[in-house]
Amino acid sequence: MTIHDVEDRGNADVRTRLSWTFALLAASTAAVLLLSFFTLRRAARDVFVECRGDLVTEITSRDAAGASLAPPGDFRVAYDAEKGGYENVRVVATREGAPPACNDVEVPWLHDDSRIWRIDVRQLAPDRFAVTVPAHETGGRRPPPETLVVFRRVDRPGHRFVPANVLSPGQLPSVITLVALGALALGLGRARRAAAYATRMHRWTEARLRPDGLLESEGGTALGTVDRGARVPAGPVIVDQDALEGHDVYRGLPVIVRGRIAAGSHERWLEGTMRRLRDARTLAILATFVASAGLLARLVG
Repeated sequence: MTIHDVEDRGNADVRTRLSWTFALLAASTAAVLLLSFFTLRRAARDVFVECRGDLVTEITSRDAAGASLAPPGDFRVAYDAEKGGYENVRVVATREGAPPACNDVEVPWLHDDSRIWRIDVRQLAPDRFAVTVPAHETGGRRPPPETLVVFRRVDRPGHRFVPANVLSPGQLPSVITLVALGALALGLGRARRAAAYATRMHRWTEARLRPDGLLESEGGTALGTVDRGARVPAGPVIVDQDALEGHDVYRGLPVIVRGRIAAGSHERWLEGTMRRLRDARTLAILATFVASAGLLARLVG
């Protein structure tokens, strides 16, 4: 049976519902994106914090003997203790009342070196520093401290990624916002699948596919054969009328390829289309409310 329009099947409102669904999705998309922008912008500021100054490592080294220690509180030594040793040894700027530095200084360190507690940061010049550690005594003499790395502080603004803030409780509004974006994307996908039938496939012809790949009309007339790549199970199908007419004189029957045939009857496809449109509208409304809740949680927090 060929369906020329949806109204002939007693479903005159399917196109209207499709239009209303896409209008609702458009409004919901605009609202969710706007709400998400304000919520995620604040989240980005929490994760990419403002910083001031780069700690630039210098290739050339310098003897730090006689250099005074850096002002207390300007720097601290951080490291990761792993399996009886130390990894990821670094110098972190911690000047009180100032934004954090935009990076840390990596300190070359042997895994099992126990002098980690004796690392010092010495000031060579107003903006130049050396990371030192007491050298091993030889022959009863105390040699000058061993310079591990020399760096300078360059005053310029920037942003620094703080991984610890990604999973902080303050990021809950961001999670809520991502749920809203996911619901909106799911709704758009449901509407897109519904639009395929409402705008195009409702005009296709109903037929029946035999297990051997032969396509027959409801009256038993052979209409064509289905290409194996179409992967359509035997049973009721709907097929594009144009595909049934598009064969050359050397073929007795047209070959229906993927995209020109679909499993199921018009009744089944119409029911599924209406269900997808309903789901899309529900998801659009849900996404808007969830995105609003995410922004509210951000403002309250």
